[in-house]
Amino acid sequence: MKTFPKILQIEPTTHCNFHCKMCIRRSWNEKITNFPLDLFESLASQHFSKLYRVIFMGIGEVLTHPHFLKFIEIAAKYLPDNGKIEFSTNGSLLTPEITDKILQAGQKKLDRIIVSLETPFLAKLKHIRPEAGEYLFDNLKYLGKQFQQGKFSNLAIESVIMKSTLYDLPDLVSFCSKIPIKSLYITHILPHTPEMISETLYSTTSSEVWSMGKKFVEESWNAQKKSIINLALKPAYGEFSEERKILGNYLLFLLQSFRDKSFSSGLSINFDKIIQVSKKFEIFQDVTKIFSQAQKIAHQSNIYLELPPLFPSFFSRTCPYVKRSAAIINVHGDVIPCFNFMHHSITYVNGHMREERVKSFGNINNQDLADIWQSPQYKEFRDRLHNDHFSEKIPWCGDCPYSTANCFYTNSNESDCYGNSPGCNECLYSGDLIKCIFDP
Repeated sequence: MKTFPKILQIEPTTHCNFHCKMCIRRSWNEKITNFPLDLFESLASQHFSKLYRVIFMGIGEVLTHPHFLKFIEIAAKYLPDNGKIEFSTNGSLLTPEITDKILQAGQKKLDRIIVSLETPFLAKLKHIRPEAGEYLFDNLKYLGKQFQQGKFSNLAIESVIMKSTLYDLPDLVSFCSKIPIKSLYITHILPHTPEMISETLYSTTSSEVWSMGKKFVEESWNAQKKSIINLALKPAYGEFSEERKILGNYLLFLLQSFRDKSFSSGLSINFDKIIQVSKKFEIFQDVTKIFSQAQKIAHQSNIYLELPPLFPSFFSRTCPYVKRSAAIINVHGDVIPCFNFMHHSITYVNGHMREERVKSFGNINNQDLADIWQSPQYKEFRDRLHNDHFSEKIPWCGDCPYSTANCFYTNSNESDCYGNSPGCNECLYSGDLIKCIFDP
């Protein structure tokens, strides 16, 4: 029996009326393009009856497409009775008039609207999204009323958590409860410019390595403090030399134990990054505290709050798109396996610059979507990233000592050191640090 994706994400446009400081467009340089209406209708008439969900989302603002209302109408027409439509927006163009038209075009199949918002404080929001204004909150409040009246199933907020917005999160949850918002998805930032690296609130060191590394750092520091106290009590030079030797031997023992334990678990260690994480320990404690406060408010307000981890799990990595049987068609008609391969861009991961190149398995302008999805190359790619195989078949550069030493395989997503092409070896989406597609 031939397979077909359950979810199809369509990128309507690469045009946007906002210039957000954390956006991929800061490292992106392509001609502004709109998805052709006739191509979309052809795609929908042939294949939407086989889908569970259509998502309108890309690197542009979907509502800037001149025929976006028609896109919603066509999707609703061809989806099965249980088919769902959702889209992601910055909310700026969702005026009450446009919202009413979209809800009408959705024919009760419009399931979820996701609005991007980092803080409820306008002055700070304008620093992140310079074009934002009070009108954005007005649009959101009107959306909330339509959601309360049952005109669509889920009004959600997607928020990029950064060092500059961390302490606003509890206030954002409280603000969402008044709209009201049903779901709040928090994602870490993926830096596309050097300036945004300092805004990160996570480490690419795996949680498995850090759980061992944390103990190593604590015991090493305690040993050094004890040694300093001993020297203060016994200041003679000979005793200083002996104490230094004892300390050195003990630190070497701790280091060897840490390395042996991690290697026996099938994990690598980047000691440089372990030290970096220990230096960020205070801010990580703040993140944990703020997340806990936000979760408590969300629970009291009956809001579903999805929070990202601070460390990815080496053994629990998974591809969000493969997991959900989803594919993307970008604005050019290319069939893309995930958000990370949609457009050429620059990212900053593991303390270095990385070139993200487009990976297309075919183009619907000259190939049938079903044939592309079932092609041997695409099937092999999905099988490689299947949940059962991921940690065995995909390396994780976050723990590798070479990742911060100009390793060839960290320069781009072209390939990895296991021989896979393209490479998912530094994919922050797979570690659930960055969110790109959401469960209903």
